[in-house]
Amino acid sequence: MNKKRGEYGYIAARKKKTLLGTIIIALIGVAIFLVGLFLNKMSNRNLFTIIAVLAVLPAAKQLVAFIVLFPFKTTQKAKDMIGEEMKLYSDLVITSPEKIMHLDLAAVGNGQVICLLGQGKQELNYVRKYLTEGVHNWGRNYKVKVV
Repeated sequence: MNKKRGEYGYIAARKKKTLLGTIIIALIGVAIFLVGLFLNKMSNRNLFTIIAVLAVLPAAKQLVAFIVLFPFKTTQKAKDMIGEEMKLYSDLVITSPEKIMHLDLAAVGNGQVICLLGQGKQELNYVRKYLTEGVHNWGRNYKVKVV
């Protein structure tokens, strides 16, 4: 059930995992707070309250990961459309300091990186430039195409 980045179904699995993590951590924080209330005669001025408030930090991190992935969906399989010499990556959400980019598919091989841009309002030129700069770290012999 644990999907790796680039595998088919990664976005859906990651959404479930981050939402479940957020709920579990929030419930643990509420439980700690309630235990502190009952142990201290319904006073919220205790160490348990501080610990419960600190539980908000990892829950917020999980919630942010869920919010970033929420608008994106897993695409239909396209593995049969590429050859054996290329590797297919699916469900890619790439973040840069300025934008969040969604690629439905990316095929890598034969000195080429061919990407299918996800739905939504995304600037094709920005995505192409960002990916080209990143791919050039692998070597200069790769060509990047984003459609």
